[in-house]
Amino acid sequence: MKVYELTISIILKKDISYLRSHEEIAAIINKAMLLDKDLKNIHKKNTFKYYIFSNLYPAIKGEDYKLGNVYSFRIRSVKREFLLKLKELLKRTENSLFNILAIEFNLVKKTYIDGLFTATPSVCVITEEGKRPKHWTKYDYGMKMLEKRINNNIIRKYEQFTGSKLPNNLNVIRGIELINKKPIVIPYKNGYLLGNKFKMYFQEDDLSQELAYMMLGVGALEKGSLGMGYCTYIK
Repeated sequence: MKVYELTISIILKKDISYLRSHEEIAAIINKAMLLDKDLKNIHKKNTFKYYIFSNLYPAIKGEDYKLGNVYSFRIRSVKREFLLKLKELLKRTENSLFNILAIEFNLVKKTYIDGLFTATPSVCVITEEGKRPKHWTKYDYGMKMLEKRINNNIIRKYEQFTGSKLPNNLNVIRGIELINKKPIVIPYKNGYLLGNKFKMYFQEDDLSQELAYMMLGVGALEKGSLGMGYCTYIK
């Protein structure tokens, strides 16, 4: 398995808040996908999308992204042809947020991964029988539940993508550290999502390292097509 990425350099057409930018970038990616028959089908399916994107950078804490400034963002995927198509489609996609200055396509080099950090908030929704779905919070469900959900989510993504069945007792995570003190509220459509940022530390065996590498290309947990759970290396 290999992880690929597009680095898109842009100039903003308007001011936008940090928390609103995820939704607008997602809408532009979706609009681009609708220009291609195969990608349109992927967009409509209720299944793993196998891509993830970052927020705009550089970012200044507590400040909006500003009209006329130059920023970049990354889109990653384990699907090479998907990104190559998207690279060309984005150039043809009109939008009110930015003008594209350049797009680069690169392979994300595989190295040993001790830990990853969720640079964008990660979303975990807990569904219990007879109850309404709820966002994970430390106070409602605890850290062990979060670790289990991260582990099971990346295993399911790997199994579906590769067609391989992994051991039932596989645990790729050896530790997790929550960064935010309270859930991060992310505006979305007419409501909101609750997200969290955390550091994840991985087992050293080859299979755990393979799944950690995959997480760079598909994100941690849910709502990856909204840019939630984009991971970077812990420095």
